[in-house]
Amino acid sequence: MRILQFAAVTAALFIAAGTLSAQGREFDVIYKKDGTTVVGTILERIPDKTVVIEVNGETEFVDYSEIRNIAREFFPEITDVVPRSGEPGTLVTVRGAFPKQRPSNGAVMLGKERVTPEQWKADAVSFRVPEDMDAGTVPVTVIAGNQKAAAKQPFFVKAKTETPVFSSPSSYDASSYDDLGGAIFGAYTMPSGSFGATEGNDAGFATGGFGFGIEGRVRIAENFYIPIGTIASFNGLDLEAMNSSIGGTATVESESEMFTSIAIYAGLGLLVPLDDDVNLFVSGEAAFGFYELPDVTIRSTFFSSSVESETAFPFGFTWSAGLMFTDGTTLSYRMVIMKPNYELVGRELQSDYGAIVLGIGI
Repeated sequence: MRILQFAAVTAALFIAAGTLSAQGREFDVIYKKDGTTVVGTILERIPDKTVVIEVNGETEFVDYSEIRNIAREFFPEITDVVPRSGEPGTLVTVRGAFPKQRPSNGAVMLGKERVTPEQWKADAVSFRVPEDMDAGTVPVTVIAGNQKAAAKQPFFVKAKTETPVFSSPSSYDASSYDDLGGAIFGAYTMPSGSFGATEGNDAGFATGGFGFGIEGRVRIAENFYIPIGTIASFNGLDLEAMNSSIGGTATVESESEMFTSIAIYAGLGLLVPLDDDVNLFVSGEAAFGFYELPDVTIRSTFFSSSVESETAFPFGFTWSAGLMFTDGTTLSYRMVIMKPNYELVGRELQSDYGAIVLGIGI
């Protein structure tokens, strides 16, 4: 029982000491009309005549006609600043005695810069060093109402340490590490090999056409990136060359006269920087395609036969090379290599084509 009584008394003494400490920082302040102040403890107020105030153990009398305002105010005190140095963004704690509740104008001054505290307690005020603050020594002051307290020692702001994205002995500029973004593009497509041939058993009779697509890029290192995209191509059917190849009295007709192909690809690209904004590049990708031949009708004096369009879903690959800007713009050549197994008028066709591509960064 005595132990419990002792603990209760001890706790009460600590609480009382804290209360007295806080109250010991509060004083009456008489603001006089001439701009001076009298700080102490008011002992008596004689309305319209005199205010009796104790200042440093001595009694003073202030005439009411000289008084502009009287207030009860807390006088803050700083005992320590932890840590005493740090980079912008560092959390700093100012220890001492402060009002329990943060005043409306409660703040910390680092030199001439006002900082809003992250936490305000009766024994500590915490804040972060502003990110844009210059390196150097600055005084620390806490403002509480009309009063303020200054730390005995200043705070040293260290220069912010910049972490490089990539370190290299070369002169490659860091700005080139920006994302390469992506591009939407248009293309002039040119059938390659047998796909564009107009003679021989493997002739494809495809003509030049146009294409469009979109490509996204993810930079994974200084000189490497991952391209992911799709390109659609539309190439014409050379009926005149096809009829000439068949010969005889038969003729080939087609309403659409268009080969349609779509390739979806993903792979790896290599960059060779020319300067901070322009790169030579080459890339190779695995691809999956959708191909569709045009409908054709074969007519002769004795018969008429229709060949419906065929669809194929081949696998293949693509490669490209050209110039790429860091904003995503490209000027390049892309080769699409697919070999679906379909026939047109008894001919097995290949489907390789090249494309001159102009991409606009997005």
